[in-house]
Amino acid sequence: MEIPSRFRHPIDDPDPALVAHYDKLFAHGVGQALPSQVQLLASALQRGDPLADACVGLDLAGDSSEVRALYAQLREVPLWVDVDKLKLGARTARRAGVIGNFVLADFALMGGYRSAAIAKTLVYTGELTGATARRLVHTGGYVALVNQPGAVLPDGPAWQATIRVRMVHARVRAALLRSPTWDRARWGVPANQADTLGTNLLFSTGFLEGCKQWGLRFSREEEEALCHLWRYVGYLNGIDEALLPVDPAGGRRALYMIGVSQPAPDEDSRTLARALYEVPLTFADTPLRQRAARFEMALRLGMTRRLLGDESVDQLGLPESSLRRVLPSLVRVIGGVERVRERVPGGTALAYRLSDRVLNATQKLAEGLISAG
Repeated sequence: MEIPSRFRHPIDDPDPALVAHYDKLFAHGVGQALPSQVQLLASALQRGDPLADACVGLDLAGDSSEVRALYAQLREVPLWVDVDKLKLGARTARRAGVIGNFVLADFALMGGYRSAAIAKTLVYTGELTGATARRLVHTGGYVALVNQPGAVLPDGPAWQATIRVRMVHARVRAALLRSPTWDRARWGVPANQADTLGTNLLFSTGFLEGCKQWGLRFSREEEEALCHLWRYVGYLNGIDEALLPVDPAGGRRALYMIGVSQPAPDEDSRTLARALYEVPLTFADTPLRQRAARFEMALRLGMTRRLLGDESVDQLGLPESSLRRVLPSLVRVIGGVERVRERVPGGTALAYRLSDRVLNATQKLAEGLISAG
């Protein structure tokens, strides 16, 4: 199968800006990538999701052989799935609170927009800037469901939501492959296996690394549990099990390989990035809230530069941050609070409960503002 021209070989021709930055970001390193792994990743750019693709246009409540095959895979919980790890992974993610939301937007989504290839799917489906705030709220709502302990198991709310997400990807894939304007030789299959894996890893490995940059701390058990949770979510989303990392080290290596093999950002990437950067203003309906939103934007932009690297953020056309120098002190304060939390009996459980309440209130408020708008 022909490899799309968008692909940069992560061993022979990696993105130099990201190579240098990932070396700094991933304190534990990324390990050695093998040529056979590169080939697996490259070929995944031309693969969709056969089970979901076969159900496009069908009633999922029906009794066709295609629908039965899809649900058989969704209900077959692999033997490697550990229910206790799923629950710990969900609690770990929710303990990150609002900082976790910042990381999802400023690293996971912004990092995805940096790729011209990934941006193209959004452009071709007509979702460029107008739907950015709504898309962010919907993404946050989905991640919040995944991070409810036990919700990803069959018939749970996150399990059901994942089916909807998977079928949206399948419908988008079918529509773009029919479009005469989609260049498969250049971009590969829309919402392909490799790009879907990249998103999954940004929500797990990327999430952990981003939260650490804010000063949050995780035990090895918590890191492994969060990666385990999103490995299962990847399985539910139709990602080939051969692509799904089994531990945090594998997640870092896979995220590195996917990141440095992406094409550079283009004008569509810059438009999407600017719209995402300005989302806080969407919810600012008074002068006071506008000032608060601009403060938040400047602070988070400083962290975006820390997470993605200056060269990448410059390529996205985003400005410098006026509050960047504040970040080291803030990170030290958060790190200090985290050390206290680790030492105080019941501190982690209390942090989870408080963050859970804040996240629920924040998501409800954002959904209300979007609906009102």
